[in-house]
Amino acid sequence: MNEGFENKAFFITPIKELGSDVRAHSDFMLTTILADVGKKLNLEFVRIDTTNAIVGKLDEVYEHIQKCRIVVADLYTLNPNVLHEIGLAMAWGIAPIILIPDDGETEQPFDLQELSRIAYAKDIMGSTAQHAVKALRDELAEKIRAALDDSSMVTYPRIHMFSKDIIPVSAKLDGIRELLVREKGFNATYIKGENQAFQALTEEIVKARISVKTTRFSGFSVVSSQTAFFKAIKDAPERLEKGLYRIIAANSPVKIKEVQDLILANIGKKLTITLTTKEYNFEIVVVDERVAFVHFRRKDKPQEMISATLKIEEKDAVEEFSEIFEGLSQPSDDLQTEVINCEKIKVGTLPAALKRVTDYFDKNGYPEE
Repeated sequence: MNEGFENKAFFITPIKELGSDVRAHSDFMLTTILADVGKKLNLEFVRIDTTNAIVGKLDEVYEHIQKCRIVVADLYTLNPNVLHEIGLAMAWGIAPIILIPDDGETEQPFDLQELSRIAYAKDIMGSTAQHAVKALRDELAEKIRAALDDSSMVTYPRIHMFSKDIIPVSAKLDGIRELLVREKGFNATYIKGENQAFQALTEEIVKARISVKTTRFSGFSVVSSQTAFFKAIKDAPERLEKGLYRIIAANSPVKIKEVQDLILANIGKKLTITLTTKEYNFEIVVVDERVAFVHFRRKDKPQEMISATLKIEEKDAVEEFSEIFEGLSQPSDDLQTEVINCEKIKVGTLPAALKRVTDYFDKNGYPEE
Protein backbone atom coordinates (compact mmCIF):
# COMPACT_ATOMS: atom_id res chain seq x y z
CA MET A 1 0.00 0.00 0.00
CA ASN A 2 1.33 3.45 -0.90
CA GLU A 3 1.76 5.53 2.24
CA GLY A 4 -0.48 8.60 2.22
CA PHE A 5 -2.61 7.27 -0.64
CA GLU A 6 -4.30 4.31 1.10
CA ASN A 7 -7.79 5.80 0.92
CA LYS A 8 -7.42 8.11 -2.06
CA ALA A 9 -8.88 7.91 -5.53
CA PHE A 10 -7.68 10.14 -8.36
CA PHE A 11 -9.96 11.92 -10.83
CA ILE A 12 -8.54 12.53 -14.32
CA THR A 13 -10.61 15.28 -15.87
CA PRO A 14 -10.34 18.46 -17.92
CA ILE A 15 -10.25 21.41 -15.52
CA LYS A 16 -9.99 24.65 -17.51
CA GLU A 17 -10.55 28.08 -16.04
CA LEU A 18 -13.17 29.07 -13.46
CA GLY A 19 -16.47 30.01 -15.04
CA SER A 20 -16.05 27.78 -18.08
CA ASP A 21 -18.56 25.03 -18.93
CA VAL A 22 -15.79 22.45 -18.69
CA ARG A 23 -14.83 23.57 -15.19
CA ALA A 24 -18.47 23.58 -14.07
CA HIS A 25 -18.87 20.02 -15.35
CA SER A 26 -15.68 18.84 -13.66
CA ASP A 27 -16.65 20.46 -10.36
CA PHE A 28 -20.10 18.87 -10.51
CA MET A 29 -18.71 15.41 -11.19
CA LEU A 30 -16.20 15.72 -8.37
CA THR A 31 -18.45 17.19 -5.69
CA THR A 32 -21.82 15.66 -6.55
CA ILE A 33 -20.92 12.24 -7.96
CA LEU A 34 -17.47 11.19 -6.83
CA ALA A 35 -17.54 12.70 -3.35
CA ASP A 36 -20.79 10.90 -2.60
CA VAL A 37 -19.42 7.58 -3.88
CA GLY A 38 -16.19 8.09 -2.00
CA LYS A 39 -18.01 8.74 1.26
CA LYS A 40 -19.84 5.41 0.98
CA LEU A 41 -16.61 3.52 0.25
CA ASN A 42 -14.28 5.39 2.61
CA LEU A 43 -12.37 6.91 -0.28
CA GLU A 44 -11.31 10.52 -0.80
CA PHE A 45 -11.59 11.55 -4.44
CA VAL A 46 -9.04 14.18 -5.42
CA ARG A 47 -8.41 16.23 -8.53
CA ILE A 48 -4.90 17.62 -8.94
CA ASP A 49 -5.99 21.16 -8.08
CA THR A 50 -7.66 19.96 -4.87
CA THR A 51 -4.44 18.39 -3.55
CA ASN A 52 -1.43 20.11 -2.10
CA ALA A 53 0.36 19.62 -5.40
CA ILE A 54 1.39 22.56 -7.51
CA VAL A 55 -0.94 22.58 -10.53
CA GLY A 56 1.16 21.88 -13.59
CA LYS A 57 3.92 20.11 -11.66
CA LEU A 58 3.69 16.84 -13.47
CA ASP A 59 5.65 14.58 -11.17
CA GLU A 60 2.89 15.09 -8.60
CA VAL A 61 0.13 14.48 -11.15
CA TYR A 62 1.65 11.17 -12.10
CA GLU A 63 2.43 10.22 -8.53
CA HIS A 64 -1.31 10.39 -7.86
CA ILE A 65 -2.09 8.24 -10.90
CA GLN A 66 0.44 5.63 -9.84
CA LYS A 67 -0.30 5.53 -6.09
CA CYS A 68 -4.01 6.16 -5.60
CA ARG A 69 -6.08 3.02 -5.08
CA ILE A 70 -8.57 3.88 -7.81
CA VAL A 71 -8.32 6.08 -10.91
CA VAL A 72 -11.45 7.43 -12.58
CA ALA A 73 -11.25 9.35 -15.87
CA ASP A 74 -13.94 11.48 -17.52
CA LEU A 75 -13.92 11.60 -21.33
CA TYR A 76 -16.00 14.79 -21.35
CA THR A 77 -14.88 16.83 -24.42
CA LEU A 78 -12.26 14.16 -25.28
CA ASN A 79 -9.63 16.40 -23.74
CA PRO A 80 -6.07 15.58 -25.01
CA ASN A 81 -4.62 15.88 -21.51
CA VAL A 82 -7.11 13.32 -20.17
CA LEU A 83 -6.42 10.90 -23.03
CA HIS A 84 -2.70 11.27 -22.54
CA GLU A 85 -2.87 10.55 -18.80
CA ILE A 86 -5.11 7.53 -19.38
CA GLY A 87 -2.57 6.18 -21.87
CA LEU A 88 0.26 6.57 -19.41
CA ALA A 89 -1.76 4.93 -16.66
CA MET A 90 -2.26 1.94 -18.96
CA ALA A 91 1.45 1.82 -19.70
CA TRP A 92 2.05 1.63 -15.95
CA GLY A 93 -0.38 -1.28 -15.65
CA ILE A 94 -3.29 0.77 -14.29
CA ALA A 95 -6.78 0.49 -15.78
CA PRO A 96 -8.80 3.65 -15.05
CA ILE A 97 -12.59 3.41 -14.79
CA ILE A 98 -13.89 5.47 -17.70
CA LEU A 99 -16.84 7.86 -17.48
CA ILE A 100 -18.25 8.88 -20.85
CA PRO A 101 -21.18 11.16 -21.72
CA ASP A 102 -24.01 9.38 -23.52
CA ASP A 103 -24.58 12.21 -25.99
CA GLY A 104 -24.57 10.26 -29.24
CA GLU A 105 -21.32 11.95 -30.29
CA THR A 106 -18.58 11.04 -27.83
CA GLU A 107 -17.03 7.64 -28.50
CA GLN A 108 -14.54 5.79 -26.32
CA PRO A 109 -11.48 6.28 -28.54
CA PHE A 110 -8.06 4.89 -29.14
CA ASP A 111 -7.05 1.75 -27.33
CA LEU A 112 -9.48 2.26 -24.46
CA GLN A 113 -12.21 -0.11 -25.60
CA GLU A 114 -11.30 -2.82 -23.11
CA LEU A 115 -11.38 -0.53 -20.07
CA SER A 116 -14.38 -0.59 -17.75
CA ARG A 117 -16.69 2.27 -18.62
CA ILE A 118 -19.89 3.90 -17.47
CA ALA A 119 -22.04 6.05 -19.74
CA TYR A 120 -23.81 8.93 -18.04
CA ALA A 121 -26.66 11.15 -19.20
CA LYS A 122 -25.60 14.17 -21.24
CA ASP A 123 -27.85 16.37 -19.07
CA ILE A 124 -26.36 15.04 -15.84
CA MET A 125 -26.16 18.59 -14.45
CA GLY A 126 -29.77 19.41 -15.30
CA SER A 127 -32.39 20.21 -12.70
CA THR A 128 -34.40 17.13 -13.69
CA ALA A 129 -31.45 14.74 -13.69
CA GLN A 130 -31.80 13.36 -10.16
CA HIS A 131 -32.45 9.86 -11.51
CA ALA A 132 -29.38 10.06 -13.78
CA VAL A 133 -27.24 11.25 -10.86
CA LYS A 134 -28.37 8.36 -8.69
CA ALA A 135 -27.84 5.84 -11.50
CA LEU A 136 -24.28 7.07 -12.08
CA ARG A 137 -23.47 7.06 -8.37
CA ASP A 138 -24.81 3.52 -7.95
CA GLU A 139 -23.01 2.05 -10.96
CA LEU A 140 -19.72 3.75 -10.13
CA ALA A 141 -19.92 2.62 -6.50
CA GLU A 142 -20.56 -0.94 -7.65
CA LYS A 143 -17.55 -0.97 -9.97
CA ILE A 144 -15.23 0.59 -7.41
CA ARG A 145 -16.41 -1.74 -4.66
CA ALA A 146 -15.68 -4.71 -6.92
CA ALA A 147 -12.25 -3.27 -7.79
CA LEU A 148 -11.36 -2.78 -4.13
CA ASP A 149 -12.19 -6.44 -3.54
CA ASP A 150 -10.32 -7.63 -6.64
CA SER A 151 -7.41 -5.39 -7.71
CA SER A 152 -7.05 -7.25 -11.02
CA MET A 153 -10.12 -5.35 -12.21
CA VAL A 154 -8.11 -2.13 -12.27
CA THR A 155 -4.89 -3.70 -13.50
CA TYR A 156 -4.12 -3.27 -17.17
CA PRO A 157 -3.09 -6.70 -18.50
CA ARG A 158 -0.71 -5.69 -21.27
CA ILE A 159 1.97 -4.01 -19.21
CA HIS A 160 4.31 -6.85 -20.27
CA MET A 161 4.38 -5.35 -23.77
CA PHE A 162 6.46 -2.43 -22.56
CA SER A 163 10.06 -3.57 -22.09
CA LYS A 164 12.11 -2.28 -19.19
CA ASP A 165 14.36 -0.54 -21.66
CA ILE A 166 11.51 1.34 -23.29
CA ILE A 167 9.81 2.57 -20.12
CA PRO A 168 12.70 4.97 -19.31
CA VAL A 169 12.40 6.31 -22.86
CA SER A 170 8.76 7.03 -22.17
CA ALA A 171 9.93 9.30 -19.38
CA LYS A 172 10.81 11.67 -22.21
CA LEU A 173 7.08 12.44 -22.20
CA ASP A 174 7.69 14.91 -19.38
CA GLY A 175 7.78 17.81 -21.82
CA ILE A 176 4.57 16.66 -23.47
CA ARG A 177 2.87 16.31 -20.10
CA GLU A 178 3.68 19.89 -19.21
CA LEU A 179 2.22 21.14 -22.46
CA LEU A 180 -0.93 19.04 -22.16
CA VAL A 181 -1.60 19.96 -18.55
CA ARG A 182 -1.46 23.62 -19.51
CA GLU A 183 -4.07 22.79 -22.17
CA LYS A 184 -4.43 26.30 -23.54
CA GLY A 185 -2.64 26.88 -26.81
CA PHE A 186 -1.49 23.29 -27.27
CA ASN A 187 -1.31 22.76 -31.01
CA ALA A 188 -2.84 19.32 -31.53
CA THR A 189 -5.66 17.99 -33.69
CA TYR A 190 -7.80 14.90 -33.06
CA ILE A 191 -8.39 12.90 -36.24
CA LYS A 192 -11.01 10.16 -36.22
CA GLY A 193 -10.89 7.37 -38.76
CA GLU A 194 -8.25 5.54 -40.77
CA ASN A 195 -8.69 7.18 -44.17
CA GLN A 196 -8.67 10.69 -42.72
CA ALA A 197 -5.51 9.93 -40.77
CA PHE A 198 -3.69 8.49 -43.78
CA GLN A 199 -4.71 11.49 -45.88
CA ALA A 200 -3.30 13.96 -43.34
CA LEU A 201 -0.19 11.83 -42.91
CA THR A 202 0.41 11.53 -46.65
CA GLU A 203 0.11 15.29 -47.11
CA GLU A 204 2.82 15.90 -44.51
CA ILE A 205 5.17 13.23 -45.87
CA VAL A 206 4.92 14.65 -49.39
CA LYS A 207 5.95 18.05 -48.00
CA ALA A 208 8.85 16.60 -45.98
CA ARG A 209 12.36 17.72 -46.90
CA ILE A 210 14.54 16.74 -43.92
CA SER A 211 13.46 13.42 -42.37
CA VAL A 212 10.52 11.10 -41.80
CA LYS A 213 10.39 8.60 -38.94
CA THR A 214 7.63 5.98 -38.94
CA THR A 215 6.74 2.82 -37.04
CA ARG A 216 4.89 -0.16 -38.48
CA PHE A 217 3.78 -2.33 -35.56
CA SER A 218 0.46 -3.52 -36.97
CA GLY A 219 0.51 -7.05 -38.35
CA PHE A 220 -2.11 -6.21 -40.96
CA SER A 221 -1.33 -4.78 -44.37
CA VAL A 222 -3.00 -1.71 -45.85
CA VAL A 223 -0.68 -1.46 -48.86
CA SER A 224 -3.51 -2.04 -51.33
CA SER A 225 -5.96 0.33 -49.63
CA GLN A 226 -3.57 3.22 -48.86
CA THR A 227 -1.62 3.43 -52.10
CA ALA A 228 -1.01 7.19 -51.89
CA PHE A 229 0.61 6.83 -48.46
CA PHE A 230 2.91 3.99 -49.51
CA LYS A 231 3.89 5.81 -52.70
CA ALA A 232 4.81 8.83 -50.55
CA ILE A 233 6.88 6.55 -48.29
CA LYS A 234 8.70 4.93 -51.24
CA ASP A 235 9.44 8.30 -52.87
CA ALA A 236 10.58 10.05 -49.67
CA PRO A 237 14.24 8.90 -49.44
CA GLU A 238 14.98 10.46 -52.83
CA ARG A 239 14.52 14.00 -51.57
CA LEU A 240 15.05 13.85 -47.80
CA GLU A 241 18.18 15.52 -46.48
CA LYS A 242 18.65 13.07 -43.58
CA GLY A 243 16.46 10.24 -44.76
CA LEU A 244 13.53 7.94 -44.01
CA TYR A 245 13.63 5.83 -40.85
CA ARG A 246 11.22 2.94 -40.34
CA ILE A 247 10.73 0.62 -37.36
CA ILE A 248 8.90 -2.50 -38.52
CA ALA A 249 7.66 -5.29 -36.26
CA ALA A 250 8.37 -8.80 -37.58
CA ASN A 251 4.92 -10.05 -36.58
CA SER A 252 3.43 -11.14 -39.90
CA PRO A 253 4.83 -13.02 -42.90
CA VAL A 254 3.16 -10.56 -45.30
CA LYS A 255 5.64 -7.97 -44.11
CA ILE A 256 8.60 -9.87 -45.54
CA LYS A 257 7.70 -8.85 -49.08
CA GLU A 258 6.81 -5.32 -47.96
CA VAL A 259 10.24 -4.85 -46.38
CA GLN A 260 12.06 -6.39 -49.33
CA ASP A 261 10.11 -4.20 -51.77
CA LEU A 262 11.15 -1.15 -49.75
CA ILE A 263 14.79 -2.22 -49.98
CA LEU A 264 14.57 -2.90 -53.71
CA ALA A 265 13.07 0.55 -54.32
CA ASN A 266 15.73 2.32 -52.27
CA ILE A 267 19.10 0.75 -53.05
CA GLY A 268 21.75 3.37 -52.29
CA LYS A 269 19.14 5.77 -50.91
CA LYS A 270 18.65 7.25 -47.44
CA LEU A 271 16.36 4.63 -45.95
CA THR A 272 17.10 2.88 -42.65
CA ILE A 273 14.87 -0.03 -41.63
CA THR A 274 14.93 -1.41 -38.08
CA LEU A 275 13.26 -4.79 -37.67
CA THR A 276 11.96 -5.54 -34.18
CA THR A 277 10.00 -8.25 -32.38
CA LYS A 278 8.15 -5.72 -30.21
CA GLU A 279 4.57 -4.82 -31.08
CA TYR A 280 2.49 -1.97 -29.66
CA ASN A 281 -1.08 -0.78 -30.16
CA PHE A 282 0.08 2.59 -31.42
CA GLU A 283 2.13 3.99 -34.27
CA ILE A 284 4.36 7.08 -34.25
CA VAL A 285 5.28 9.23 -37.25
CA VAL A 286 7.54 12.28 -37.00
CA VAL A 287 7.95 14.51 -40.06
CA ASP A 288 10.80 17.03 -40.34
CA GLU A 289 10.87 17.31 -36.52
CA ARG A 290 7.94 19.74 -36.90
CA VAL A 291 4.85 17.52 -36.76
CA ALA A 292 4.14 14.20 -35.05
CA PHE A 293 1.30 11.74 -35.53
CA VAL A 294 0.34 9.29 -32.81
CA HIS A 295 -2.00 6.64 -34.20
CA PHE A 296 -3.90 4.20 -31.98
CA ARG A 297 -5.30 0.78 -32.85
CA ARG A 298 -8.08 -1.19 -31.20
CA LYS A 299 -7.50 -4.63 -29.73
CA ASP A 300 -11.02 -5.74 -30.64
CA LYS A 301 -10.47 -4.67 -34.28
CA PRO A 302 -6.79 -5.42 -34.94
CA GLN A 303 -7.33 -5.33 -38.69
CA GLU A 304 -7.89 -1.58 -38.41
CA MET A 305 -4.52 0.04 -38.96
CA ILE A 306 -5.69 3.23 -37.25
CA SER A 307 -8.76 3.90 -35.11
CA ALA A 308 -7.87 7.43 -34.03
CA THR A 309 -4.99 9.88 -34.28
CA LEU A 310 -3.46 12.86 -32.56
CA LYS A 311 -1.64 15.20 -34.93
CA ILE A 312 0.73 17.30 -32.84
CA GLU A 313 2.50 20.44 -34.08
CA GLU A 314 3.79 21.72 -30.74
CA LYS A 315 7.57 21.90 -31.25
CA ASP A 316 8.61 20.68 -27.79
CA ALA A 317 6.17 17.77 -27.91
CA VAL A 318 7.29 16.76 -31.40
CA GLU A 319 10.89 16.65 -30.20
CA GLU A 320 9.88 14.36 -27.33
CA PHE A 321 8.11 11.96 -29.69
CA SER A 322 11.19 11.96 -31.92
CA GLU A 323 13.27 10.83 -28.94
CA ILE A 324 10.70 8.16 -28.08
CA PHE A 325 11.00 6.88 -31.66
CA GLU A 326 14.75 6.63 -31.26
CA GLY A 327 14.30 4.71 -28.03
CA LEU A 328 11.92 2.22 -29.66
CA SER A 329 14.61 1.32 -32.19
CA GLN A 330 17.28 0.50 -29.63
CA PRO A 331 18.20 -3.14 -28.88
CA SER A 332 18.08 -4.41 -25.31
CA ASP A 333 18.77 -7.57 -23.30
CA ASP A 334 15.48 -9.13 -24.40
CA LEU A 335 15.26 -7.50 -27.82
CA GLN A 336 17.58 -8.08 -30.77
CA THR A 337 16.88 -5.73 -33.66
CA GLU A 338 18.09 -5.95 -37.25
CA VAL A 339 19.11 -2.65 -38.85
CA ILE A 340 19.30 -2.38 -42.64
CA ASN A 341 20.86 0.79 -44.06
CA CYS A 342 19.80 0.94 -47.70
CA GLU A 343 22.27 3.73 -48.45
CA LYS A 344 25.11 1.20 -48.01
CA ILE A 345 23.51 -1.48 -50.18
CA LYS A 346 24.94 -2.05 -53.66
CA VAL A 347 23.82 -4.43 -56.38
CA GLY A 348 26.39 -6.97 -55.25
CA THR A 349 25.27 -6.89 -51.62
CA LEU A 350 21.53 -6.80 -52.35
CA PRO A 351 20.93 -10.59 -52.08
CA ALA A 352 22.58 -10.64 -48.65
CA ALA A 353 20.42 -7.70 -47.48
CA LEU A 354 17.22 -9.42 -48.64
CA LYS A 355 18.31 -12.63 -46.93
CA ARG A 356 18.83 -10.75 -43.65
CA VAL A 357 15.13 -9.89 -43.78
CA THR A 358 13.95 -13.47 -44.29
CA ASP A 359 16.42 -14.76 -41.71
CA TYR A 360 15.18 -12.30 -39.08
CA PHE A 361 11.53 -13.18 -39.68
CA ASP A 362 12.35 -16.90 -39.68
CA LYS A 363 14.39 -16.67 -36.49
CA ASN A 364 11.61 -14.84 -34.68
CA GLY A 365 8.79 -17.20 -35.58
CA TYR A 366 7.35 -15.68 -38.77
CA PRO A 367 8.75 -17.79 -41.62
CA GLU A 368 8.13 -16.83 -45.21
CA GLU A 369 5.03 -18.48 -46.66
